[in-house]
Amino acid sequence: MITTASVPGRIAPRIIDRSTVEKMKPGAVIIDLASDSGGNCEVTEPGRSVTIGRVKVLGFTDLPSMVPVNASEMFSRNAVEFMKLLIHDGQLADTFGDEILMATKIGPENKPEGMV
Repeated sequence: MITTASVPGRIAPRIIDRSTVEKMKPGAVIIDLASDSGGNCEVTEPGRSVTIGRVKVLGFTDLPSMVPVNASEMFSRNAVEFMKLLIHDGQLADTFGDEILMATKIGPENKPEGMV
């Protein structure tokens, strides 16, 4: 899970509490990109990696400087290609017949196990 909620000049909103982390499946990873401003996860420690049970919580404080340019270019390319699947003629797709779109859809009928 990647969290990014932050408001410049304010403490980041807490959106993941410790009990939620403790309920996550072993091997899960939380990357808290708001760790500089307090973190979106209750157990985030800025600049450190912590393990709660068998869940790793990464509190990177300067992730952009750690990611090579090629990775950023690859991510942006993937984001553009995903948006091409999602938007047709300037409109949001009304059907999710595409396998990739269906895998990313979250709703009552497609709710991941353990999600509140």
